[in-house]
Amino acid sequence: MQTQESAVAVKVSEGFIPPLGLEHRILSALNWIDSADLEGITFVFLFDGVPSITPGKNRALDEAIREGLLLFAAYNARSANWPAHIMLMARNLYKPIPRLLQHSPALTLWIAENIAHEVGHHLIAERRFTSRPRPDGAGTEEEEEFADRYAKSITAKMKSSPRYQFGSFLLRMAAKSNYYKGARSWKKGRYQIAADYFYLATQLNRDHPEASYWFWKAKERASDQNA
Repeated sequence: MQTQESAVAVKVSEGFIPPLGLEHRILSALNWIDSADLEGITFVFLFDGVPSITPGKNRALDEAIREGLLLFAAYNARSANWPAHIMLMARNLYKPIPRLLQHSPALTLWIAENIAHEVGHHLIAERRFTSRPRPDGAGTEEEEEFADRYAKSITAKMKSSPRYQFGSFLLRMAAKSNYYKGARSWKKGRYQIAADYFYLATQLNRDHPEASYWFWKAKERASDQNA
């Protein structure tokens, strides 16, 4: 069952026209998150690409830009000038999803996972969670681990619906598609392109050891090519 309708608004950056249906998918995703967890988040700010920011203002954005990673979403905690909000980068969110699946439940589930991850960061910023011990006993979980666990709890709830069970299946297919595209690019010696596809596969399917392994191998080969 979905939660009550979210009070969080969707705000679009100036000059950007979102793809048809994207704002509705964002609101649908928000409806699966407990309103108590969303308390304090005023809006989801939708951008085409990664916005220009002042260095040091957002750690996640700084790290992603520095490491050349594809950033899908980010959280900005409340400040003197802004309320707490989540940023979504539309172009990047669509990139791992094959065009044929961009009008399917897979895209909504993928958006929900990214939003929920940032809500996890919000709960940490607002000190509404307690770190729990890791299963292996090696200390307590870190912030990213908590955010990942929170996101999984939301998508697990969504997958109680047959619609999103199907969406989950389609996401696994999308991950396989990206993996095979990476493998083809590797065979052609296009290692940076291969690394990009392997990275997309790891984002859609975190439990894809082959994609993770070949991502790093492709990055090494790409680095050697550019040396």
